[in-house]
Amino acid sequence: MRSVILSLRRLCQFQLKTGHFRSYEFQELEQKYSILREFDVHKCFYNIYTHSITWAVKDKSSAKKNRNEISFENAFDKIMQHSNYNETNGIVVGPEISRIFAEIILQQIDIDVLNELQNHFKLQNHFKFQNIIYRRDFEIRRYVDDYFVFANDLKIIDLIQEKFRFHLEYYKLYINDSKTLTKKRPFLSSISVVKNETSQCFYDLFDDLFEKKEKKNEDGKIFIIKELKKINRPYQFAKIFIKNMQCSIVRSNLDYNVVGKDVLRHLKKYLSDVLKEDMAKYDNKVIESFLIAILEVGFFVYSLNMITSATYKISQIIILICKYLKDKDAILKHSIYWKCPVFS
Repeated sequence: MRSVILSLRRLCQFQLKTGHFRSYEFQELEQKYSILREFDVHKCFYNIYTHSITWAVKDKSSAKKNRNEISFENAFDKIMQHSNYNETNGIVVGPEISRIFAEIILQQIDIDVLNELQNHFKLQNHFKFQNIIYRRDFEIRRYVDDYFVFANDLKIIDLIQEKFRFHLEYYKLYINDSKTLTKKRPFLSSISVVKNETSQCFYDLFDDLFEKKEKKNEDGKIFIIKELKKINRPYQFAKIFIKNMQCSIVRSNLDYNVVGKDVLRHLKKYLSDVLKEDMAKYDNKVIESFLIAILEVGFFVYSLNMITSATYKISQIIILICKYLKDKDAILKHSIYWKCPVFS
């Protein structure tokens, strides 16, 4: 159980799979290895057989002999069945408890594969794979049911994938061959490109929202400050950002759900940072144009991808604006509420 807990700690390091691609660790792996193989388990959670947790913790023979005994694995098996209408084929998708259940099984597969690979590479008759060592000649990463195999020899990667295929099938799980990808450096996906371009669009957007001014301190030294400026046409301003984002998505042949959550996350962060400043120095027109531009971008993106996480993010943005407007004068509040249909 200790190894499962350690694995979960590593798993929780990144909230999303894309976090790994942006990490320093991934950069080091790209420096070290020239080939990356990506593959995943076909409909993993839907195909997990609940009794197989006993196969992972003990073995198949124990599962049959001791299926009525009181034990951790039998209790966990029952919990997953009861949460899914007493079905043994498949586990519910969404709850963290399902990820823990799957992790116990998938980690045992990891252990079995690594042990077999170590034995395989030690055999003298496999002369082409002599002295192959894990973490020197190849490395494996897994995010839930997504696998990433790094090496400098394609034959090693093919062998590793076949070992995973064999051990996954023991648990009635299967590799999704249609989604298997082999990449050579740079290991940059179209999703990474879109996310980077979207981030740059945000930097440009918020640069345009501010103007630099020179100020003098008490000692007479000049320093530069940034202040919000009035946007004469906030809807047009928002439209420019939206068009840039659309162009990036079309170039990469993707859709809005790839960047929707990122856009709303960026909006919430920048909005929060700006509202923490001394807003009293700005007149109502400056504040109004800023908030309208933020809401126009936010609700355009949300309308195209109304998923739970996006709803949560757009709700946070609305709450931040409502809290800010709570003690402001009626003219500003009326202007925002009237010009933004969501408030009407």
